[in-house]
Amino acid sequence: MKNLKKTLALVLALVLCVSLFAACGGKNNDAPQKPANTQTGGSTGGNEEDAKVYRLSLSFHDSSQAIKTKFVQSWADEVREATNGRVDITVYAGGTLAAAQDALDAVKQRTCDMAVCFTSFFPGQFPLTEVVSLPLTGIENAVQATNVLWDLWESEKALQEELSNYKVLMLYSNPNNIIGTTTPVYTADDMKGLKIRVSSGTPADMAVAWNATPMSISSSEIYQSVQKGVLDGYMIDLTGVNAWSLYEVTPYYTEMPFYVAPWALLMNQESWDALPEDLQEIINGLSARDRSVAFAEVSEKEADETRELAVTQYNATVIHPDEAQLDTFRPAAKEYMADWVEKYGTDSFDAQAYVDKTLELAEKYAA
Repeated sequence: MKNLKKTLALVLALVLCVSLFAACGGKNNDAPQKPANTQTGGSTGGNEEDAKVYRLSLSFHDSSQAIKTKFVQSWADEVREATNGRVDITVYAGGTLAAAQDALDAVKQRTCDMAVCFTSFFPGQFPLTEVVSLPLTGIENAVQATNVLWDLWESEKALQEELSNYKVLMLYSNPNNIIGTTTPVYTADDMKGLKIRVSSGTPADMAVAWNATPMSISSSEIYQSVQKGVLDGYMIDLTGVNAWSLYEVTPYYTEMPFYVAPWALLMNQESWDALPEDLQEIINGLSARDRSVAFAEVSEKEADETRELAVTQYNATVIHPDEAQLDTFRPAAKEYMADWVEKYGTDSFDAQAYVDKTLELAEKYAA
């Protein structure tokens, strides 16, 4: 019995010694390892650079369930996978990080690292980007417009300078705007006196030129405004018709190569510069023209599905003006283009040549 007690005492003493050794700094091989650095930007050098996670924020005003938001999210997921988790982009949808009209300032001030920006919300800031928005240029769809934009971007220094404060990840266009109305519109004369919801820029100016009354109303208010007779219609692309269920209140859709509007996925330049070159290279490979065209294709698919839904389930009438009817819209469109050339032409920038090149590219990429 005495030997058993001595043995137990010896065991307890050994356990106590091991515990004291560990507390005093003895190495424990089973201890959890130090987590990877999760800073945004910056560099500590050495091998730690390969373990650092760059957490970036992306602001988008569309809802989380919108098709375009899902596309942006899939892109962010691809970036994360391609960089082995070293670039982790969180998409803040529904304007939760920055409202649509504030997205550009949010990128400038680094409130977010990147944002999807709709150029029409920033009048006068991107005129050369918005050359594809000139009316009746022959641009009929988002893919065509996106290819035109990228050819201009790759060849025109003036356009590059216009966006030089940002890292341009994508440049693309929305589908062609339709004129959705409660009464049919075949000619410019049919626009006379109609109260039409428009965005700023080309749609607002052309509504005036065609003797309609342009009205600035948020997209979310179009539905009720048409119901109540405050509006007779709107100019918006079919993805907007889908987003706000406008096929329920407007039975007529006039489609012509009227107006597309550029969008851009822009990144804060400092946020971009903080990324190591290998990560920049990966992100560039997942962005630029190819991904922009893919984005445009997603938008066009949604537009096609919306048109079919409006016709088959809501008995909508889609109007495609013939050449004689289009001729009633063209004089005001030509005058608008001439005014644009006069407004933006300078001694160092040939605005007419820029427009002519745009028209040539529109024909080149016509379906």
